Amino acid sequence: MFLLGLKLEECSITIIGGGVVALSKLRTVLQFQGKPRIIAPIILKEIVLLANEYSLPVEQCKWECSSKPKALLTIVATDSQEINQGIAFEIKKSGALVVAADNIENSNCSFVALIKRANMTIGISSSGVAPVLAQTIKKRIEELFATHLEDLITILASARVTIKSRFPLLSTRRAWYKNIFLKIPPFNPTLHKSKQEIITIIEQSFSTSEMVHAKGSLTLVGAGPGARDLLTLRALHAIESADVILYDSLVSEDTLATARRDAVCINTGKRHGLHRYHQPEIHQEILKYTSQGLQVIRLKGGDPLLFAQASEELHFAKKHNIPFAVIPGISAHTSACAQHAFPITKNEISDSVLITTAHNNKKPLGWWKALVRKNQTVILYMSRDKLLPIVKKVTALGIPLNTPIACIADSSLSTHAILKTTFGAIAKNQNMLMEYLEQAKNQNKAVITIFGNSIKK
Repeated sequence: MFLLGLKLEECSITIIGGGVVALSKLRTVLQFQGKPRIIAPIILKEIVLLANEYSLPVEQCKWECSSKPKALLTIVATDSQEINQGIAFEIKKSGALVVAADNIENSNCSFVALIKRANMTIGISSSGVAPVLAQTIKKRIEELFATHLEDLITILASARVTIKSRFPLLSTRRAWYKNIFLKIPPFNPTLHKSKQEIITIIEQSFSTSEMVHAKGSLTLVGAGPGARDLLTLRALHAIESADVILYDSLVSEDTLATARRDAVCINTGKRHGLHRYHQPEIHQEILKYTSQGLQVIRLKGGDPLLFAQASEELHFAKKHNIPFAVIPGISAHTSACAQHAFPITKNEISDSVLITTAHNNKKPLGWWKALVRKNQTVILYMSRDKLLPIVKKVTALGIPLNTPIACIADSSLSTHAILKTTFGAIAKNQNMLMEYLEQAKNQNKAVITIFGNSIKK
């Protein structure tokens, strides 16, 4: 369901029906300055009175016998579901918009629960399947509004030209609005400011001392392991307010959907040898947008400080005097272990953790020996394409064959897949591991590998 606003005062509208259902729809349309034609053989007195009051055209006859005016929007609201279904079906064939009361299957659009405050209208839709829920949500939102919200909207609308001329840059204008909403919160039902107070605050903000100069900034944000509900609140707020999002390939579409519609979203990801942007190019994108006064976030899967080029980007920000911040995220290994109830450490079994990456082929001997230390849990990132030779080498170095090992793809997502086995089982049947890794590769899944006695159940 895509929500699209219509200026009803400029639309041709027909309401078919003359009973209580039609009366309800008529009142809604009139609330938004619509001027509908009404067609029905029998019409309630209340509808007749409203038609006279608003000078609405009325045809007191069956729809089949009417002039069948061509309307952009037809609301079929008789008291008979069967009649509504038949008329809506005929109108849909013409390609016009039609709403059949309480019959979403025969409608190609629907009414939504509306919240209207001055020039601001908020629509809440359940696509017709749960209108009571939509109304309940509407009521809850309305309870959050400050009592001065309507005055604030009206005053800002009247000052729109002045605001735009005062702050011609969109980034500066947005910063000004944010500053105003800090002084006049739109969401605070216990706070009230009079019209004059609102006008005074806005006029004062135009003074030289209150001028807003938007300064670009960079924020490294951890997008977590993939599931949107594992985003931190701080990360979610950063994504929602960002002007520009430079995101990595492991960031899910579900997470990106929380961004503003007008935000610039650029995939700068690097996976499997495919580099959409090399690191110096990412740096230039950061500089380009922050120099325009925009709020830029580098959205990275997991935690932004773990295997994510954070040091290079923070160094670049410092070098170019770009204000920066870091918002941590839930790392992939934390998510994977939590999803499968694997303790990362365990008393008297694993008192240390080695987190490393399998990305580089040329590992020193000390690295290999570190993998087989006793009483530790090893976490291997980027292990999908390099895991089999690593398992062979670690086995050759003498890791106990009963040591458990788990490979987890797409942790936290509905597409996740796990292979839990032991080094000894892989030594006897390498195909088991090869098939799992091949399937993960074909499905373009990221794999994290964890081994050590702490994950033994």
